[in-house]
Order: sequence, then C-alpha cells, then structure tokens
Amino acid sequence: MPGPLTLGEIASRLGGRVAGDPRTPISQVGSLERAGAGQITFLSGPRYKTKLATTRAAAVILGPEMEGLTTLPRIVCEHPYAYFARLSQLFNPLTVQAPGVHPSAVVAPTARLGERISIGPRCVVGDGAAIGDDSCLYPGVTVYPRCLIGARAIVHSGAVIGADGFGIA
Repeated sequence: MPGPLTLGEIASRLGGRVAGDPRTPISQVGSLERAGAGQITFLSGPRYKTKLATTRAAAVILGPEMEGLTTLPRIVCEHPYAYFARLSQLFNPLTVQAPGVHPSAVVAPTARLGERISIGPRCVVGDGAAIGDDSCLYPGVTVYPRCLIGARAIVHSGAVIGADGFGIA
C-alpha cells in the first residue's frame, strides 16, 4: 500500500478532475455503505445515488452527470467503475510470491510445471496435472490428477481444483 494519498495526488496519477479540497487524505477504498474516514468510494450510476447521501466516505469518484449530487470532495471522471478498480489496485496491490516450489508442497513426478510458477506451502499437485507459466498456487491448494491450470492463473489458499462439485454429472 502506498500510504495516504491526497485527492490531488490520486488525480495526478490516474487522471480525472478534483472538485472540492484536493488535499483530502485518502488511505483506502470502500463501498458506499461501509466506507469511513479516510476512504474513497464511487458512484457509477443512478441506482445507488440514495446511498451517496448517507455515505461516511471522505470522498467519492463519479461521472460528470452525477457531480451535482454531493458536496463531498470528489474526483470526476468518465468511467467511475474502472477508475475505482484502478485505484483499488493502487491501494491493494497483489502480493507477488517468489517463483519456486515450497519444500512442504507435494508435486507428482508426472505433473508438468510451467516457467516462473509459485507453488506455496502444503500444496498438492496430482499425477498428470499441469500448471501454466507465471501461475501462483497459494498455500494449501490441491490440484487433482489430470487437471490443467492455465497461464497467469492465481489460485487462492484452500482451493481444490478437480474435485466433484457443481457441473459434474
């Protein structure tokens, strides 16, 4: 996380126009309903405009057609939803795992492992399974035999790939 940024600094990095105090400090993103002090939220359409009146966010991202709905400090841009997504990535970057296979992982000798992959602690990769290039298996992932994980995949902790479940006849 980059630490608190002002609205002006955010607009300098991502574009958009600041209305209100450009020195408003922002330390995180949040939803209209749950954002609090130091957080910024967004409004991308009229459906949630009633929630804008009760938000506790420090600032809001919205389109030019919605700008008059609030006196909160705001960033006005053409695509608030996409802007919020980019800002979310700025405040919450993905944790990049070091490439390699953790010593506690169990990988079948017939499994195919791509380049620059990361297999975390207590993962299990079954016979004939394949993990694509630049993929990351976080701790505790199980990949059943003959399952394919494509390139640039992220599989979060505790996931089980290939077990019976929805869609299996």
